[in-house]
Amino acid sequence: MNHQPYEEWLFYDPGNSKEQLLKEEVVELQEHIEGCPSCRSLIRAWNEVKVELELTPQISPEKGFTDRWAKRLEIINHQERRKQALRVFLLFLLGVGVLMGMLIVLFWPFVSSPNDVFWSAYGRFINIYSLLYVVLTSLTTMFNASINLVPVSLWIILMGIIFELGVIWIVSYRALTLPRRITQ
Repeated sequence: MNHQPYEEWLFYDPGNSKEQLLKEEVVELQEHIEGCPSCRSLIRAWNEVKVELELTPQISPEKGFTDRWAKRLEIINHQERRKQALRVFLLFLLGVGVLMGMLIVLFWPFVSSPNDVFWSAYGRFINIYSLLYVVLTSLTTMFNASINLVPVSLWIILMGIIFELGVIWIVSYRALTLPRRITQ
């Protein structure tokens, strides 16, 4: 005998509005239960289980269970975040490596000798360093010369203005970065 959909209908919860059976389905189910010993025993067993579940008291968790569970969940989440950060970092390194490899393959025909490339880069570094040194010494010389040309009172006013601008910058930065509280 075919027991579908009757076996499914046996377990519908009459208190749940989503699982309501139509009147025709309820009549059809009752007729099937009267004629089917298998479904009759199934409904009897299910009713016994429901009674046992209702009579059995709920066991409360041990003291500190939720705290231990929350700590364990926090540790697991922390480990997952670390794993994810490591994966992202390794993916980044892989991307950089692939990009560098592609650049080497792309520019290799233009390089006659790696030795020439190294010395060329070294020469550029020395040129930039020399330029920065000249600019720094020039600025230092001009600053030392201007100390004697500008009176002390003007230096005090300039330092006050710089200090005030710094305070204004800090206050505006703090005002812009703090989260806004919405009150109702």
